[in-house]
Amino acid sequence: ALPGDGPSEPISTLLGSAEDGAADTLAPRAIAAGADRSRLHGLDAPLSVGSSEAGLVGIAELARALDATGAKLLVLDPLAAILDVRDAHRDSEVRRALAPLQALCGERGVTILAIRHLRKSPTGDGITAGGGSIAFSAAARAVLVAGVDREDDTARVLAVAKCNLAARAPSLLY
Repeated sequence: ALPGDGPSEPISTLLGSAEDGAADTLAPRAIAAGADRSRLHGLDAPLSVGSSEAGLVGIAELARALDATGAKLLVLDPLAAILDVRDAHRDSEVRRALAPLQALCGERGVTILAIRHLRKSPTGDGITAGGGSIAFSAAARAVLVAGVDREDDTARVLAVAKCNLAARAPSLLY
């Protein structure tokens, strides 16, 4: 089903996290959010797309995990810690590292939700707000930026910085 086609069936999610532990952080957050834990799957080892190092999940292992879980959403948190690139600021390296991941997920109809950290400097726009190369934003079909509301530091804003597949939605305050 395409977005906007109406209600859809729940999907399974495969989560690759390089920073948060499943037991102490991810599971409690999933429970608090009311997630159906039977549809939430974690990778057994750290993911390193493009790597073949022992102990790391490469693209072939990721394919097997997607097939085994039937996941239609792949969450990568944070993307920079998962991609096997020497220089995350080099456009060509980032695009080369993303290509097999995009191809794999495209073949299987899997959506990628990639988390990026913002640069330390608050200058620029939402497309260039994330650390590393502009290729991260260029390769994405949509880029959302979450941050502190400038007028109320207790509120947060979720804004669309890029959206190639639909009309740009208004920012959300929460």
